[in-house]
Amino acid sequence: MDPVPATDILNELLVGEYRALLPRLIEARAFITADRTADFENVRRMAADRDRCMARLVETIIALGGEPGPRSSDMTSACFHYNELPVLLPRVIADEEALCRKYVRAVHALSDCEQAAEVVADIAGRHRVHLELLRKLAADAVPAG
Repeated sequence: MDPVPATDILNELLVGEYRALLPRLIEARAFITADRTADFENVRRMAADRDRCMARLVETIIALGGEPGPRSSDMTSACFHYNELPVLLPRVIADEEALCRKYVRAVHALSDCEQAAEVVADIAGRHRVHLELLRKLAADAVPAG
């Protein structure tokens, strides 16, 4: 595969990572009751993992001779402030599902670029794990009220 299309695909994934809702839970300081602090630590770890995934995408784009493109945040997540984690999880799960689908498509599209496909497949696996953890958190969560 020509490096330009591969870097374009990687840049699309980078935008998806940057706009992902999972890290917004940390930034918005979603309200966590005392009995849910362990859940929030899991969310914090997943958000930190997201930063590592973004770094790997950037490194791969550069290694392929491309440049990471400009990114912007998803402003619709501004409503995350002062909400309880169980209320926010369905939206975060839907976003993570969409990101997983994007990675699956990218793995197929990058089949001719082994270096990029390997990185994308690894990150896709991480997102599947995150998705399962988020689903478990949501199943265990009951909003207060």
